Parts: sequence; C-alpha cells; structure tokens
Amino acid sequence: MGFTQPINSMTASPMYSTQSSSTQGNSTQDAFHRDSGIRYLTNEAGEKTDVLVPVDVWEKILERIQVDSGLDPVDEQEPDSQILADFQLSLQQANQGQTSPISELWEGVDA
Repeated sequence: MGFTQPINSMTASPMYSTQSSSTQGNSTQDAFHRDSGIRYLTNEAGEKTDVLVPVDVWEKILERIQVDSGLDPVDEQEPDSQILADFQLSLQQANQGQTSPISELWEGVDA
C-alpha cells in the first residue's frame, strides 16, 4: 500500500512551489487547465516537475483512456478457458515433437 501525503494548495514544501496553469499562455489548452484546477509543481529553478490533477478530472481522463493490449479484438474477447486449452494443446504437441522450424513460423503471416 502506498503512502500519500496531502498537499495544501496554499503552501507547498520548501523545495517545491505550486504554479497554477493560469500563469501559462492563452491557448485553449491552457484555458482547459485553468478551468479544470490542474496545477504544476516546480522546483527551485522554476522548472515543472509534477502535475497536480483534481480527482474528478483524473477520473474523466481514465475513462477516456483505452488501454491497447496489442491483441486483435477477436483475441481480446477469447475466454481464458479457451486460451488455457490452446496453451495445453501446444505444450502437448511440443512434448510429442510436433514442432515447426522457427524459419517457418512466420510464413504467411502479415505482421
């Protein structure tokens, strides 16, 4: 379990200061940040090091992110029981010497 230390938006540790995104340029993206409550943490040199994102904004971001497993959608929907059965069959075939040379494995596959 991780440890989270609350950060008071009015005071920050002596090493860091918060910088509201409203001090940024006037682009549409900056307006979104200003309206969303997103803040930046900067080091003593004024360089951005971290971003503070309100929980409600973070949850909306997570909803929009679609993690791509790299699998074909058909494979993504395959039940675990079928994956296990295929794996067991492959092991059985390997144990019986029913293998193919590596040079032939990718023949006919468009990758």
